Amino acid sequence: RTFRSLSNENRCQFVFSGEKLLMRSINNAHSVLFNFPKQVKLSPLRRDVVQRLVTEPFEMLNIWLEDVDDLIQQIYEISAGHPNIVQTICHALVEIIDDDKHANLLKRTHLGRALDIHQIQVDIVETIWGQMHPYAKLVTLLWREGVPELTLKDMMDMMQTAGLQNILTQQMKSDVIPDLELYNFIRQEGYRFVLIPVYFPTILDFMTDKTVEIQAILEKQIRSNAL
Repeated sequence: RTFRSLSNENRCQFVFSGEKLLMRSINNAHSVLFNFPKQVKLSPLRRDVVQRLVTEPFEMLNIWLEDVDDLIQQIYEISAGHPNIVQTICHALVEIIDDDKHANLLKRTHLGRALDIHQIQVDIVETIWGQMHPYAKLVTLLWREGVPELTLKDMMDMMQTAGLQNILTQQMKSDVIPDLELYNFIRQEGYRFVLIPVYFPTILDFMTDKTVEIQAILEKQIRSNAL
């Protein structure tokens, strides 16, 4: 309330940083933050910005990229423009090329080795998942490789096929879709939802047993209903 008062008097400006709790608070009529902050959603980086984020620090280290356009495109598609993922990949690349004595040319083989590191795969997945609602996480696990977009009905159908029979349209709209959008997993185009991190289903196939992860979410829901 003090923040709101100081802001209304034009004495101060405040920047609030957060994810789900902050988003819920500014939309909750019973919260002191209701209609106070102006929401600014951080979007994925553009490809040209990703290129600068990758190339400029490497150039400062006297490391140069072989076939720049191809390497940048791969990093961009894998990261979906998420700055944290870009930096995670680049950090791994620095360590890998450092192991190649006197090497200062970054190649596709280096990127392949970086992406084969299990911890890098885990970091990418956990960054995308963030604090997603379990049902939103379930959608990411069920989203098949090579499928660029789905409708709301498509998502509900595949969740019901997986064993989640009681999912409701309203719950999808209030809990699932907002989380998938918050963590930049999908963007809405008309009545369809387009996958943003196009390599994510492939990465999940490599690093986790989807069947086990899906079953864990379903079992947790069963226990929750029982309580």
